[in-house]
Amino acid sequence: MQTAATNTMNSIQNSQTVQNLANGPVADKARTEAANTKNEFSNLAAARQTPDTKTATGQNLTHYHSLFYSLLSWENPRATAISFASIVSTILIVRFIPVERFVLKSIFTVLGVTSAAELVGHFVLGEGLATKLRPRKYYTIPRETLESFTGDIEELINFFVIEFQRILFAENVWATIAVSRTFAMKIFPAY
Repeated sequence: MQTAATNTMNSIQNSQTVQNLANGPVADKARTEAANTKNEFSNLAAARQTPDTKTATGQNLTHYHSLFYSLLSWENPRATAISFASIVSTILIVRFIPVERFVLKSIFTVLGVTSAAELVGHFVLGEGLATKLRPRKYYTIPRETLESFTGDIEELINFFVIEFQRILFAENVWATIAVSRTFAMKIFPAY
């Protein structure tokens, strides 16, 4: 029985159609496009460097300024398109699918099953089932990971704070006018 299944799998893998799909021009094109996309994401990640330009007050910008500039200027079109598609998809999913409800239901279900297994285990086996599955030591996040994460969060928050102030104090008058017009259109729709 097993040799028949093995022979069938081998004949499928060695068939001309599978070989054409795996090694043909379509597969070569897919590998090339995947490599180009990977290179563009690497270029986008490498763009996260603190720029030499400063604000009107002489303050340094954050590395997110160069990252967002590279992302929004379409220097790496595949990475930008994938990022925008991901953002739009996330917005649509959160808008039309009750994600928070599913998360809360999942937590409720997991905690209910765990507590029921523990109680049933105590009554039937004299020892809880969840107790047997508990690790010897709880998992923790290393300090280096937390510090790098909080450093990135700090940089991202400072990016938005700096950009808000640059718009507020009209460092780029046209950007200030555009933001003002956007808010005016939201407040006064007939305006």
